[in-house]
Amino acid sequence: PPEYCDRYVRCFRWMPGTGVPDTGENWIEYAPGDSANAGLFSLEPGKLLWLKTRRNSLVTVDSGFSLSLKDTFSIVLPPKQWTDHGMPYRFDVRMEDVLGASGRGTDSVQFYKWDRDTATGIFVLDPFFVPGIPDKADRSQVLEHVYGGGYSFYNGSSKAATVRIPPVVALPERVPAKKNA
Repeated sequence: PPEYCDRYVRCFRWMPGTGVPDTGENWIEYAPGDSANAGLFSLEPGKLLWLKTRRNSLVTVDSGFSLSLKDTFSIVLPPKQWTDHGMPYRFDVRMEDVLGASGRGTDSVQFYKWDRDTATGIFVLDPFFVPGIPDKADRSQVLEHVYGGGYSFYNGSSKAATVRIPPVVALPERVPAKKNA
């Protein structure tokens, strides 16, 4: 199998609290053979890894596992920190279902979506669901499973919060059938 070569591809994770204090530098780069951070780069459902490549490349993996569809997927958010995350399922989930499964402990959690700017190719972080901002508090929105996309959650509370993503497929809104007169 090909080896990791940072000349052609580099892999990063955003890990708050791991960088140099007061610099905002919290990116960790994958380092082959570094057992101290090996677990940070294991491929797990929902874990968001950032790949930087010289050119578009297909990444293949040997094997994997899928999640049970009998229980919710939980993401523990540390207090006053950002957490990058991808969708753990290969289908979309309605925000209303996430909020219902998560409960009141997530009232201060803000949801942001990573979008790729089509003109520059740079990823930007856009508010997706932010309590207290009327045009960003639509519970009917859908967290999408999108190739090359992800989300960042900000927990503004002084306590850890747990976001739970239920395995409930977001079906398109149904339009009532017209009755014949």
